[in-house]
Amino acid sequence: TATPTPLPTATPVPTATPEPYTEVGGMISSDTTWSLANSPYLIQYTVQIPEGVTLSIEAGVTVKTDRGVGNSFLIHGNLFAEGTSNLIITFDANGNNLFSGQSSDESMLVQVSYAHIKNGSSIWVAHGFAGYGALRLRNSTITDMTSFSYLWYPKQEMLISQNVFNNSAGISAGGSNISIVNNKFVSKSGTDYFIDLWNTVSKVEHNSFLDTGTAVRIQPGYFVYSTLPSIANNYWGTVNPTEIADKILDKNDDLTRG
Repeated sequence: TATPTPLPTATPVPTATPEPYTEVGGMISSDTTWSLANSPYLIQYTVQIPEGVTLSIEAGVTVKTDRGVGNSFLIHGNLFAEGTSNLIITFDANGNNLFSGQSSDESMLVQVSYAHIKNGSSIWVAHGFAGYGALRLRNSTITDMTSFSYLWYPKQEMLISQNVFNNSAGISAGGSNISIVNNKFVSKSGTDYFIDLWNTVSKVEHNSFLDTGTAVRIQPGYFVYSTLPSIANNYWGTVNPTEIADKILDKNDDLTRG
């Protein structure tokens, strides 16, 4: 009888070893840098940055927040996260808010560029207390963030510029030091509008609103004593005047809205 041909032996596939996290959380008492060499970082409880202290995050770093933390960062000092086009900084909010400025004064500043912000609630959370610091977010991609970022009456310039919002909530804003310019709002999630205006802002222009439905909402009753900002100089995904009007919820729909 013929000798049966032995079945080939499967080559075992090695299991990838998870990359170890640098675990962080709590108060940062002096100027600190999160380096690419020690990336990725895992926030286990809220990172707090007091007044006069700066946290710098190097290009290429990944920061992830544990589930249930709430606010990833509470900032009274400064946070600088400056990536590059080749070395993007990643913030994986993992269901949490990213930045809170609760009770901060006007010197607080968060400056983020060339970042990917994803998988969370709000980038700049509403907290119910005064917080006069500023967010400057540029050249970044926002994906799957489900709650508005609330920009409220900052004492210094707030700038949201050259970002792309995918499947994400947008911005709720009021205050003359706020500029929302040159952004692309592709698709929304968690809210019915990309921009919600409560008071005069410096600029809302050169943005592209590509999703269907309402893009900008004017809050009722808030522009009695302030000037409604011009929102005409944006692209609405169409040049049809009727279709553009349908993307703006304003006094043409309700006389109390401006």
